[in-house]
Amino acid sequence: MYNDRRRQSAAVRYGPHHENTLNNILLRARNMESTLNNLKKEAEYITQRSWVIKKSNLGGRGLFASKFIKKGSLIFTNKPLVIGPRADCAAKTYCSICYVISEFCYPCDKCSLFICSKECGISQEHAKECAFILDYWKPKTPCDKKSKVLNQMLIYLRFFLLNEEQKQLVSFLQKSNNYSDFEELKALCSQYEIPKYQVQFIRTINAMIKLNSFRISESSCKKTIPLRGIFHLSSFLNHSCVPNTRNVFKNDYTMCVFASKDIEIGEEILTCYTGILWCTPVRRCHLKKTKNFWCKCRRCADPTEMNTKLSALKCFNKECVGFLIPLVPLNPETEWRCDNCKTIATPHHVSTVHSVLGSLVGILDLDDKFRLETVILEKISNFIPYSNHIFTDLRLRLALKIGFTEGLKLNGILKFNNANNTYCLCNLYHNAICIILLTMMSNKNLYNNFFVIIIYIGFAYAQII
Repeated sequence: MYNDRRRQSAAVRYGPHHENTLNNILLRARNMESTLNNLKKEAEYITQRSWVIKKSNLGGRGLFASKFIKKGSLIFTNKPLVIGPRADCAAKTYCSICYVISEFCYPCDKCSLFICSKECGISQEHAKECAFILDYWKPKTPCDKKSKVLNQMLIYLRFFLLNEEQKQLVSFLQKSNNYSDFEELKALCSQYEIPKYQVQFIRTINAMIKLNSFRISESSCKKTIPLRGIFHLSSFLNHSCVPNTRNVFKNDYTMCVFASKDIEIGEEILTCYTGILWCTPVRRCHLKKTKNFWCKCRRCADPTEMNTKLSALKCFNKECVGFLIPLVPLNPETEWRCDNCKTIATPHHVSTVHSVLGSLVGILDLDDKFRLETVILEKISNFIPYSNHIFTDLRLRLALKIGFTEGLKLNGILKFNNANNTYCLCNLYHNAICIILLTMMSNKNLYNNFFVIIIYIGFAYAQII
């Protein structure tokens, strides 16, 4: 009130020009106060954070602990700049807004992006993407309205919709040296007129996505398309097959990075770019194909993978009970030798077995009753021991499917035994828990984080039986 009276008095004495000057001064003061508050918050954040960005011996820049980080601590959270379907799944029929996979999804009448409902069609997100396509990507004639090429290019489309500050963050991220066209881009250009500068931008984004995208984990009970995202801070995390962090994703796709072990001051904060339960040959080939480097960490260099034998194959000598393991794991062309009879297997022979296993696993899936194809399992068991990563993965998938199935609480997997008035586990779940326990106990080095879980399951198991 007092300031208003002063302005009115000044306007009377010095005219309206003076009043405008005062208003400008007050506006600048408010902006300065807002800036100071932002700087204060940033200073508090820098004081509280437990990491710094600096040059890494692993290549490029990395995140390092600036203070001691206790196991289980939240190191940072990171909202995605952009999310979209994983490249190997983008051709499926899914909604571009809620990501549900459904044969009932249909192309938008205006832009041809697939949606599943009217609600998704009138969403703000779809309105922006629809407007961009209509403004810049003109369909060639004739154009197939049911083509899924736009859904395949969804993650690239969303980079065009970032604001200038977000685009600046993207420009800081490392890129691969491959700026060539890729199949999805070729398909897009064959059906739409794309401005040349946008084609070049898409090539640049593709080179960046190859090195910096993270798979977003999803619940196995949700029928949604598997997603990947660009997280500007998480992109500074370098890889290790024995990482010291774990990632947890919230419902809004925010990535929460927790310490999986104590991290000392100056120690680099690392994540795993592959499936942590994959065997060494699979992990290293995946890293070479997707990130363009061969991992040489201590786990990859160990023929037994820290005594887990996730890579092991059964000896080709049927009378032998030994395991084949690689002589020089860091060499993709290495020979494999049996740890019992010392039989040598050529890399070509081992590669053939891996190809057969890949084909068999590709058609193996859990049905609604948590069963697996017995015939395929028997064929797989001819090649690999119980410790192999394929069996480990199948047991984990079984455990996850049971854990995320509606209604399968503890009392849902028990049945009453009238003979002695006690509860006992149904045979299916009895076997499943036994398998999980045996797996964890046989791979102590890899499963040490689950030790407490084993104790609890073992205790419950003892009480129930």
